[in-house]
Amino acid sequence: MGEHSAITQLNLTSARLALARLPAAPLGEALKCACKIASQALDTRRVGVWLFEPEAQQLRCICLYSPDGQPVPAPLPMADIPSYSATLREQRYLATRDAQVDPVTRDVKQYTSQHGIHSMLDAAIYRAGSVVGVVCHERQGPVREFKESECEFAVTVADIVAYLLESDQRLSLERQVHRLEVKLKDAQRIDAVSRFAAGIAHDLGNLLTVVTTGLQVLEKQGAAGDVVKMVREATNHGSALTRQLSRLTRGVSTDKDRQVLRGRDLKETWGTLLGAMLKAPWVVALDVDPEAQVWADAVQLEQVLLNLVFNARDAMANGGTILVRFKKHDEQFARIDVIDTGVGIPPEHVADVFAPYFTTKGDQGTGLGLSTVQFLAHEHGGRVDLSSAPGDGTTVTIYWPVSAPVTV
Repeated sequence: MGEHSAITQLNLTSARLALARLPAAPLGEALKCACKIASQALDTRRVGVWLFEPEAQQLRCICLYSPDGQPVPAPLPMADIPSYSATLREQRYLATRDAQVDPVTRDVKQYTSQHGIHSMLDAAIYRAGSVVGVVCHERQGPVREFKESECEFAVTVADIVAYLLESDQRLSLERQVHRLEVKLKDAQRIDAVSRFAAGIAHDLGNLLTVVTTGLQVLEKQGAAGDVVKMVREATNHGSALTRQLSRLTRGVSTDKDRQVLRGRDLKETWGTLLGAMLKAPWVVALDVDPEAQVWADAVQLEQVLLNLVFNARDAMANGGTILVRFKKHDEQFARIDVIDTGVGIPPEHVADVFAPYFTTKGDQGTGLGLSTVQFLAHEHGGRVDLSSAPGDGTTVTIYWPVSAPVTV
């Protein structure tokens, strides 16, 4: 090994250590730091992280490092770079001595010419076995050859970038799950208050009916005067308040919040949500008919699903698989099943599980989960069934309307 090669190898080793010691930071800062390390190690003035965006049909730069702070370049349309993107998906890296004349990079000649780029070392970013982007090491100035050790280092940089992207997505999903759990708890509290208020309105209405009946008797007996009149006005006002309170506690959403939700979209949403929410030893298996549909408030449907999956998880202390099935039932209803293999529910408790505040979890439960599920299903015009046996698991089935009710 020559002296120059030994120095290069030492620099790359130091750079690998620096990459392994990247400080915890937001994604943008972490990527910029990794690109700076790569730029200095490979003596390339520009290092950028580009991601394929299939929906927009483009390759977009999300991070660019250069010593003079050059701006992030515009996206490259996929239609303009077919050979480049195809080659990148087939090879771990592309090393070109002069990108402006090399046939492999002829698609990006306009870009390389615009920025004075000659030598390029591009390493593919892999996630879940697929190429999702590329780390581009771009040399402005005299052309140069990239050594095999430098190409291997570029691959390491791409793997570090893939890890940073994965970590950022995982943190984003965890934050989303946390927000949903907070929203779920808030919704349970609101529902509890709503039910409590509905009970008060009902009981108060009964009491006011008694008072009204008594006033009618007094008035028939000839009782009159300011006191009776005052009580009558107060009773009428109280009755109006109870009617308003009853209206407010009936239905927590309106038709404008509801829409047709199809299985193909729900499967992706539920898969992401539940996959992030449940960790080993619990697993969710989704059996979703992509053509099935429901008419629902999407947020409330997720609330129903989360309540049922939380219950299933809690019933399986040692872990296991929770099956979530979504199918067409008939022309009016879709069927959602959440099935666990947990401890089951004793027969004497099955009739009580939908009652507010009833729980078998002791201090760990609120007793509002299944009550909320039933309430929201009924609000949409559906119904809920439950079958369970001790030691044999539980199946909760929801029959949910597939379309809005027909108004005459």
